[in-house]
Amino acid sequence: MSIVPTLKRLVPTIVTALVGAVLAPEPAHAANIPISLDLNIVRPALPNEGYLHFMEGGEDLTGWIDIRNPAFYNGADGRSTTITNTTDPRGLGYDRSDFQVRVQNVVVTDQNGVTAGANRASIERDYNVASQIYRQLGISPLSTGNVDARYGNVTFPVDINSFAEVNKLWAANRPGGNTVPNYYVRDFTPGASGVGAGPNFPGVANNNGGTAIADNHFNNALAHEVGHFLLNNSRFNAGADTAHSAVPADLMCGQPPPACTSFVIGNEPVKSDISTQFQRLNGAPSQPGQRVGNIGGLDQFSAPVGPMGGPFTTAQIDAIYNSASVVRADHGATFGDRADFNFVEDNIPLEEAAARPGSNQRMVNHPGFDFMVWQINAGAVPPPLDEAALGHETPAPDLNLPGFNGPFFRTADVVSLISRYADMDVDPASLNWSARESALDYILQFSADGSNWVNGLPVNVFDLGWTAASQAEDFLARWNSPVDARFVRIQADTLVSEDDRNTQIDAIIVSQTLVPTMDAPPSVALLLSGAIVVFTLTTSRHLARRRVSRRLKTQ
Repeated sequence: MSIVPTLKRLVPTIVTALVGAVLAPEPAHAANIPISLDLNIVRPALPNEGYLHFMEGGEDLTGWIDIRNPAFYNGADGRSTTITNTTDPRGLGYDRSDFQVRVQNVVVTDQNGVTAGANRASIERDYNVASQIYRQLGISPLSTGNVDARYGNVTFPVDINSFAEVNKLWAANRPGGNTVPNYYVRDFTPGASGVGAGPNFPGVANNNGGTAIADNHFNNALAHEVGHFLLNNSRFNAGADTAHSAVPADLMCGQPPPACTSFVIGNEPVKSDISTQFQRLNGAPSQPGQRVGNIGGLDQFSAPVGPMGGPFTTAQIDAIYNSASVVRADHGATFGDRADFNFVEDNIPLEEAAARPGSNQRMVNHPGFDFMVWQINAGAVPPPLDEAALGHETPAPDLNLPGFNGPFFRTADVVSLISRYADMDVDPASLNWSARESALDYILQFSADGSNWVNGLPVNVFDLGWTAASQAEDFLARWNSPVDARFVRIQADTLVSEDDRNTQIDAIIVSQTLVPTMDAPPSVALLLSGAIVVFTLTTSRHLARRRVSRRLKTQ
């Protein structure tokens, strides 16, 4: 089911007082910026620049870029010798939503002294895949750490003909609060990739639900079993096996391949294994998530659920967000104001999910189809945030600028993000994942009064972002406003065949000066002269793109 909104995503009222101004009939699409405007340099500062203030209320969720992988555990607390401490300090990092499922991993040794084979590579792979899968719901699965535990009453293989043996695992070494308990074991009898059940599932003792994963398991096993835990006792309309979806591409499909198409053992295709001026390495799996171009389409959440016997009328996303283990926070009051890797996100698929009749609307902070808006309000821009207190390890300190306090601005630098997991934007020619398209995945407009909106004019794209310390904020676009502006509004771009319809914005930096387009520095000029045919063809492709948003109605 798809909701086509008729309000709030608006075409601008055209300002006619500008003599000689030519304004486009639809908002400015960052993805349409020709690569002839790209400079392979770090963003140069604007004259007398400062931050706009993000007006809380338009963001669907908030989050940040962290250098730690989502399975991160460094062993400092001594609970486990299994260390999962990979970081990515100078690459894309790892996007983390403030909607989270926190999971504790127990590496089990049975009563015979046999220890599960879970290791750094396998656990980090499990969380890499799970993060890609759940990010389509706006959720980030995050490990709270690893625990080594010996059981005197459990023998491998764990018998799963009933819950009796699994209940022994789940009865001990449980985390506190709403954290999901996950147990790595050697194997099961009969053979299985994993098992999982929520607190209220029949057979679970003392409401002690959990998950357990065998050494030999499908790549999506952790995500699948956590799905069982979150869905609790929700059922599918799937014949005898009501615990599983009958849709082959669903995460919760329960049959081995080829009946279910999402199960993979070993390596699977990643979003990008090359790094060029216009592309970045991205080791997230390319096939889980919404279908865009040649990527996505697997591990989805499409089949509805309900109580045993039906009716099966609840969307999976609603049932998952009903779980107390989906922990939600909203930092819209302080995120989106500074270039510090803490973002606000516009997410149209989540807005559509929240607009469905009967939705619990917990998948968005602010239900409704609305833009994200920034304004001049220097006093409201917060000082640098305490990242350690927030539990963040961002790639670099923030760009320490003041709030902008001029009467208007004419140039704006949009600090947008490339999100390892959230972004599924593709190049329109190859239809494969694109770092540049993922950064320039938004629509932008300016306003002098907050009511009448005009399109921005692209000036340059700075391919190295605002800092060389991270690639997550590369392809930073500079815009001119045709009017003396006090407001900027942004929404995710909406061409379904090329865009994932979500965008993450870190900050907007503005100047009263109308800054012109910069010419390429000599090194880039030489590069351009040596590849003029390739760049001309690519530029023509970008200029020819016609993006007509079905979500934009006349104001």
